[in-house]
Amino acid sequence: MQPSRVAMLAFTGSTQTGRSVAKLAAERLVPAIIEAGGKNAIVVLDDMTDYQGIAIDAVAEAYANSGQLCVARSKILVPSDRIDQFSDALVAAAADFLPGDPLEPNTKFGPLASKAHSDRIRSAVDMALGRGEQVIRDGRPCSTTC
Repeated sequence: MQPSRVAMLAFTGSTQTGRSVAKLAAERLVPAIIEAGGKNAIVVLDDMTDYQGIAIDAVAEAYANSGQLCVARSKILVPSDRIDQFSDALVAAAADFLPGDPLEPNTKFGPLASKAHSDRIRSAVDMALGRGEQVIRDGRPCSTTC
C-alpha cells in the first residue's frame, strides 16, 4: 500500500457515511476528525454566571442556517438550580430571532429546507411535550408573511 498524500481528513455528515470515512482513514493511517450525527450540547457550568451572554451565543448557534447545520447546538445542559435564570435569559435572547424572508436584511433566520424537515422537528417537539416538557416559546411555523 502506498502512503497517503492526505495529511488529515475532516468529515461532517451522516453517521453511516462517517463510519465508512473512518474505516478508510484507519486503513490508510490518516488522522481523521469525524462529526457524524450532530446533537451538540452547550454545557453551562456552576461558575458560569453571564446567562445573558451565554443565551445570546446559544440562540445564535442554534439558529445559524435555520438550525440546519450538523454542528448546530441543539441541547443545553444547565445545573438544575439555575434553570429558571437561564431560561429567562434564553427566552429574551430568542425574542430577537424571528423567522422571515432570507432576502430581508433584518431576518435572523429563514425557512427550513423542506416540509419533511419541519415535520421531523414538530415530531420532536410533540415527543418532548408527551414526556411532560414545557414549551417556553411557541415555535409553530409562521405564515408566508413573517
